Amino acid sequence: QQGWPLVHLAALETWQGDHDAARLAVDEALEITAGTESPIATAYALAIGCRCEADIAEHARRYDKTADAERATSRAQSFVDHMSSLMQRPGPAEGWKREVGALRLQCEGELLRAGGTGDPAAWAAATAAWDAMKMPYHGAYTRFRQAEATSAIATDRDRVSELLIEAHRVSSSLGAAPLQL
Repeated sequence: QQGWPLVHLAALETWQGDHDAARLAVDEALEITAGTESPIATAYALAIGCRCEADIAEHARRYDKTADAERATSRAQSFVDHMSSLMQRPGPAEGWKREVGALRLQCEGELLRAGGTGDPAAWAAATAAWDAMKMPYHGAYTRFRQAEATSAIATDRDRVSELLIEAHRVSSSLGAAPLQL
């Protein structure tokens, strides 16, 4: 499918912190994948878009750019809404809906992060979904975010350490340099 190169480009641009380029790639990917039979590429573009917007919102809040944070959070909300509409399509629960469902949970965590209120439970749900599908890369990322959210609202250092150690173990075993903490 033509959208995949743009999805991967958006992910790379997000990892590198080039959020303007990531936004463009996400928008192009969504345009190309709109109406396609399989919503997987669209769902991944939406998930990367949510992550990019959460990064932008966090940065904007750090520098008291409230309007920028609000725009990024609004855009993340639109991506979550789009993801929910994908889940309304008919399809088998154990088919593409399972993966799109995990991506939707991840987007919900990103939306909360964009809004400035991390929720460890949201990230735990996403992690459980990825673990159930044996998709360790995604599980490592959501564990990192779960640890981040946990450390922001609680003093459970043991749980934070446990999550970070597991995320690091998995990312190291995969050779996933961007996830290595």
